[in-house]
Amino acid sequence: MEIWRAGHFEALQHEAQLITEKTTGGVLGTEDIVEGTGKTVLEILKEKHPSPSKLDPSAFVHCASLPPLIDIDITVLHVEHVAHKIKGGAGPSGTDFVQWQSFLLRYGAHSNCLREAVAAMTQSMANSVLQWDNIKALMTNRLDKCP
Repeated sequence: MEIWRAGHFEALQHEAQLITEKTTGGVLGTEDIVEGTGKTVLEILKEKHPSPSKLDPSAFVHCASLPPLIDIDITVLHVEHVAHKIKGGAGPSGTDFVQWQSFLLRYGAHSNCLREAVAAMTQSMANSVLQWDNIKALMTNRLDKCP
């Protein structure tokens, strides 16, 4: 800021060029050396990650049997009702509540088709044990692919 206030714009431009020339951008791999440290990315991450704690067996609930699984019925009407009330940030898809409300409520038959799909997916997730590949596909926005 002092350079700016003093009117030394050439010096400020030079400093900005130094910063941008040194920054190559992109994602570092785990074996890449972090400039100025002489360590790999993996070594630095391991230093920052806490050691795992010992599990206390008393923290787990011991049951002779699991409670019965009650089927939950999710309908298009449930999805529509919730769509009118949703607020807040993004989910796995990165869209916010305004976009979801728009998708679910404003496009007539297309919105109804999406509500049916959301209801079916929610009902499936609530009433069954999902394969990990299906969860991973949902969380990585790869629902268009067969996991």
